[in-house]
Amino acid sequence: MRRELKISVSVALSLMLGFILLSSPSTVSTVRAGSKPQSQPSAAIQPDQKVIARITILSEPDKQAMAAAGVEFLDRRIGDDYFVLTTFAKLEALKQQGYPAKLLYVRDLDFNQTWKSAEIFEGCAYSIDIMQKIYTGNGGAVDLKLTTDAGCEWVAFSDSNWLRVNGVGQGVGPAKIGVHAEMNPVSVNRLGHVFVQGNVFTVYQGATFADVPLGHPFYLEIGKISALGITVGCGGDNFCPESRVAREQMAPFLVRALGEFNPPVPAMQRFDDVPPSSVYYNFIDRLAVLGITQGCSATSYCPLVTVNRDQMSLFLLRALGEFNPPTPATQRFVDVPPTHPQYNFIDRLAALGISQGCNANPPMFCPGMPVTRAMMAAFIVRAFHIE
Repeated sequence: MRRELKISVSVALSLMLGFILLSSPSTVSTVRAGSKPQSQPSAAIQPDQKVIARITILSEPDKQAMAAAGVEFLDRRIGDDYFVLTTFAKLEALKQQGYPAKLLYVRDLDFNQTWKSAEIFEGCAYSIDIMQKIYTGNGGAVDLKLTTDAGCEWVAFSDSNWLRVNGVGQGVGPAKIGVHAEMNPVSVNRLGHVFVQGNVFTVYQGATFADVPLGHPFYLEIGKISALGITVGCGGDNFCPESRVAREQMAPFLVRALGEFNPPVPAMQRFDDVPPSSVYYNFIDRLAVLGITQGCSATSYCPLVTVNRDQMSLFLLRALGEFNPPTPATQRFVDVPPTHPQYNFIDRLAALGISQGCNANPPMFCPGMPVTRAMMAAFIVRAFHIE
């Protein structure tokens, strides 16, 4: 993958001009853990679509020119070969200018920005035992178990400077690959990947909130929902864990937990007290479309009303698809009698391990207690099995 290259000092300018002109279509193949990548037709790669490639560079000026033109150099290098993150158009321009380059991965244009392998491995199959990990802002480490045959070469690298491959990052045959996520210093979640021979290990890391210290009883749960983008905090680097959750705030919590981050704009206004100008407008309407809420009256949603624990049991179970939970054989909580309108929902919440109540002896649920943002985090993590 190496040969002599003579590039003029105007390489950066010529690269940038060439990048604009290119829009060649291509195809990619996908890989699943435990299987050998197979060539599959895919939609044409767009010029501005992100790709990762292995490219040979023989001089420092060439590398500097590429960096100036927007090519990002990743954390792995093998001799004169570099792993880079760029756009498909820029990669094609580099090829036309004589740089030996191999397309490795292509990032989808979907909301999740999923990476897919573009490689075909002859004679070797590769798989890793863990495909994703969720970390709080404090970071952490994990070992990936790479399974392959003896004699099969491999290399591992990351696309983020905060996500590192510890120790040996390349080798031959089966291996354990150490991965470390550094502490997140800001109140914004982040996403990183480690690439191992067609496999993609995805890391979701939560924000570091000024008002949620490491010793907070719900630190882990808050970190997890932050990592997945279910919450972005309450502003000013804070999460506001003790603030009460209003019905309007509950809507994005639940809809995002269901994997919908950009619900569609309703064709018409559903609730009189939720105008299109509300930042929660789309989320509240989506909650109604899914049958999770019918509002507080025929025409109102009561967006500013605080959600209590008994109401939350109903919202959560409906979000999980349970609209008619079974009647319990016996009363579980002394403060939730069979006459309570949410009796079945509260018992079912306990049966599923989402809540064990607010007191053990005597067993109490505290149905009228307002739900705080910290409690909301715990409910979501348990209800949706966020590991």
